[in-house]
Amino acid sequence: MSYEQVGTVLKEVCRFHQHESELFDRLAKRVTQPRARMLLESMSDHERQLAAALTEYLSGAPQSVLNTWLGRRLDLPSALAISDPQLDADASVDELLQVGLDLDERLLEVLQECAECCGPESVQQLFRTFVDQQQQEERLLARQAMRSLDL
Repeated sequence: MSYEQVGTVLKEVCRFHQHESELFDRLAKRVTQPRARMLLESMSDHERQLAAALTEYLSGAPQSVLNTWLGRRLDLPSALAISDPQLDADASVDELLQVGLDLDERLLEVLQECAECCGPESVQQLFRTFVDQQQQEERLLARQAMRSLDL
């Protein structure tokens, strides 16, 4: 565990989205139900877009923000580790949705911890914005799943 800079945390969050996208791609290749495959492909594309947007933000963000030290130790490798879930090839949409929600919840916890860290109000607000966006993403994921059930 070590003290982290804002830029380090955001790069790890970006990697998390990339790894999540790759996980959903792998799962989409293993599932047999067309609805489940479609949901996973959509989730993968969405996570890839989030990673791209965060990469773009990082390339344009002020270095003064990215270099700001958080006043708390974070164990990002453990908190943001992703492993393949043990799912059957005929996993249901509900099971797959739960995987996505569990991963999103883990990311949300990291972002909330960063929003509560000591530091300038502007950095805390930045992480609160990411928390809000992550909560919106969870709602979007639930809507995607509901749509796939309606097909």
